[in-house]
Amino acid sequence: MYAVNAGNAVFVSWRSLEEDPAGCAFNLYRTTDGTTTKLNASPITGGTNYTDTTADQTKDNTYFVKMVTGGAETATDGSFTLKAGGSIFTKGNAGAAQVIPIKEGGTIHFVWVGDFNGDGTYDYLVDRCADDHQKLEAYISNGTYLWTVDLGVNSENKNNISPGASTIDAGMWDGAIVYDIDSDGYADVLLRIANGVTFGDGTVYSSSSDANGQAIAVLDGRTGKLKASVNLPTTICR
Repeated sequence: MYAVNAGNAVFVSWRSLEEDPAGCAFNLYRTTDGTTTKLNASPITGGTNYTDTTADQTKDNTYFVKMVTGGAETATDGSFTLKAGGSIFTKGNAGAAQVIPIKEGGTIHFVWVGDFNGDGTYDYLVDRCADDHQKLEAYISNGTYLWTVDLGVNSENKNNISPGASTIDAGMWDGAIVYDIDSDGYADVLLRIANGVTFGDGTVYSSSSDANGQAIAVLDGRTGKLKASVNLPTTICR
């Protein structure tokens, strides 16, 4: 769930989950100065957002939703507090931008989001484009560092017309996806790999006699450990 200052109103949005029952709806609540108010006259359907035009933005406002199925409410996890006077230009949870601490390193070109630790809040995967090996780093929503994947010697020549076998961030190609592929409640990382890639648990990938042999890998978003991989039938260096 997230809420942002929209001028004279507050825009609130939340996620629709795969396990949500078909036909479910939501009631949205706001707590201000200890008083909780239901904002919608009838259960919200057809979307997971709401514009609150009655909020007093000189005060802290905490939002949460309850799912409605068969006319009955069910509590959901999570809430969001929009701090008093928060705007889209305010750092941290008071504004539209989420600012977290990260390790020093190379330039970041891409950020992917997903729930690595299953707490219902988006976590972050970032790339690191240093002069040597490219890397991927994972952080949870508050900036706590999780793991690093080193893409190895095959990611060194990323600026060539035909970059290395494990290169990401080549032109329009980002080369990674964050998605809960097995629906276990924890987001995974999918990417193309080649020999020499070091996973988050320190394991080095080596399963092909071809130095440019490639595979598609699924990594555990909590640890960066390899969960599964499949070799590509032909080398794809694009």
